[in-house]
Amino acid sequence: VAFGVFNHVRYQLGNDVDGTPSLFRSDSGGFDGATGAFSNPPGTAWQLVARGIEDLQIRYRTFNGWLDDAPAIAPPSFDNVVREVEITLWARTIGENQLQGQTLALGNGVTAVRGSLVSSVAPRAAQIALMQELDPAKRWQ
Repeated sequence: VAFGVFNHVRYQLGNDVDGTPSLFRSDSGGFDGATGAFSNPPGTAWQLVARGIEDLQIRYRTFNGWLDDAPAIAPPSFDNVVREVEITLWARTIGENQLQGQTLALGNGVTAVRGSLVSSVAPRAAQIALMQELDPAKRWQ
């Protein structure tokens, strides 16, 4: 059983230069090869993905159920292969007094319309690997 090597892209929340909570991504994970240090967004290692993102939650489903942290892959068992990933984003409008129905956030006093988006994906590499599972109950269906 073999697993392929894939790019590691890191997503992180941080305040943009104007203080707006935002979602950033980095294909280096914020690692600076010259200094050996990790950076936090914003910065040259980070690409702005979306502004107004206040929270990001990710869950992973394996054969044994849903987990809050990604499991370590330990061949030859397929029980810990991630079969599905659920991503939830909480966002708010950036400008104040722009839409009807705005709410006042506790703690920061920012008036904004808030909403959430939930998406679920099945990694293609996991599907291909799980087709090799010998136990029909665990094989990719």
